[in-house]
Amino acid sequence: EFVTLEVAGGGAFTASGTAPHDGAVDIAIRTDRVRVGEADQPGFGFTGIVSNVEYRGASVKIAVSGAGIEDFNVILSDAAFFEKPVRTGDAIPLSWNAADAIVLGRVEK
Repeated sequence: EFVTLEVAGGGAFTASGTAPHDGAVDIAIRTDRVRVGEADQPGFGFTGIVSNVEYRGASVKIAVSGAGIEDFNVILSDAAFFEKPVRTGDAIPLSWNAADAIVLGRVEK
């Protein structure tokens, strides 16, 4: 079962799970399953602004904000990153498959 959740700040995301009763929920998206590129379906991606790029040898961690999300991390292989490199300040489309987004419930911070 999929539910669509609205994020304060304008985004809307679809995730596998049940709708929350109190309106507050966190979803998880595997950082290594996110790809740079437009989503195939609405709710499975957003366009964000790159706030940091961290090289980690065989992988690159990209921090992005946008669509009501302040700190969204993406892990790309170095080959995928260097095929389409990005820099801090770039606006990039991000997407993922439906199976890679799940409703967690509310996680206290």
